[in-house]
Amino acid sequence: MTDDEAGLEARLFVFVRERGYPVAGDGSTNESGAAACLGYASRSTLAKQHACGKLRLRFRMAGRSRWYAIADIARYLSDWRNG
Repeated sequence: MTDDEAGLEARLFVFVRERGYPVAGDGSTNESGAAACLGYASRSTLAKQHACGKLRLRFRMAGRSRWYAIADIARYLSDWRNG
């Protein structure tokens, strides 16, 4: 992980916590938190991006819920930003 990604990850943790989204012990957040980090209007938009194959971001299932590692979100955003 680059310094840029580490800084972005730290900012995303603060962003998620300040907005009241849950953060699990493994550093992941739920679909709503991930959608907010990515700038989507809702978690359904995030789900649609996955369904269309436009978003390649790993997640884990906990019951019927998708959880996204904040570190993976930071890496995805950093890669997207750096082209």
